[in-house]
Amino acid sequence: MKSIYFLFTFHFILIITASSQLNTPVYIDKARREIMNNENQKAIERLNTVIKVKPYLYDAYFFRGIAKFGMGDYTGAIEDFTETVTINPFFPKAYQYRGISKDALQN
Repeated sequence: MKSIYFLFTFHFILIITASSQLNTPVYIDKARREIMNNENQKAIERLNTVIKVKPYLYDAYFFRGIAKFGMGDYTGAIEDFTETVTINPFFPKAYQYRGISKDALQN
């Protein structure tokens, strides 16, 4: 009887753990679509979720920077583009958008 209870509990925990996994590529893709539809705040919230789970994904910071730029938060965008190049220094678009954000901040 104890082995059945243990097996049931183990199976239940396994199912809960597997279902709680975040599909980050799907979340990032949805955020990209939201940015294209000018739903920047929704995209930022979605990307914040991705960053909490996987803070090493440079593209989450990059797209969050794009969304912040679209909302006029140039300082926040610069911070996200800087984090992008810290994680992946071989991502030239992040340098480009960081420069554009710095220029927009000065004007």
